[in-house]
Amino acid sequence: EEDAEAIAELDAEKQKEADALMKKLKPAKMAYEYGKEMAARGLKEKNQSRAKKAFDEAGKQFEKALKKAREVIEKEGVEDVAGRWAAAEKRIMGEAVEAYINAGRVALTRSSFTEADNYANKALNVDPTSAEAKEFKNRVETGAVMNSDWGARGINRVAGRGPR
Repeated sequence: EEDAEAIAELDAEKQKEADALMKKLKPAKMAYEYGKEMAARGLKEKNQSRAKKAFDEAGKQFEKALKKAREVIEKEGVEDVAGRWAAAEKRIMGEAVEAYINAGRVALTRSSFTEADNYANKALNVDPTSAEAKEFKNRVETGAVMNSDWGARGINRVAGRGPR
């Protein structure tokens, strides 16, 4: 009987800790949810400028969610959360990369290679190992070379070399 009471007390204590952690993670969760909302808005938007802005905002919100969650988890040092966080972190990073690439794709439809390259760089800053971000960066650079208005000067501009 004493064991059951001790277990119940431990469970109650763990629940309090979990509730306190969730409260601290609320700003991260709100940023993530807003990012999801903005990404969905970008996909539905017919106007390219508004779609690009929505994707850009989604990427920023996902990055904000990552930053806030990382701060809480580092500060709290909660072991059992760290494992679950790793999977969530990877998913949120992927969503941020996707949002920035989508914004870059909109820029490409307008042959705005510099702007598209900026979004490719944002995606790579979120996840330097992302194959999708690397592929998009290569596509932007290839498009800059192939574009008759840009030629070799264009790729130098995108690559950060030469006159802008």
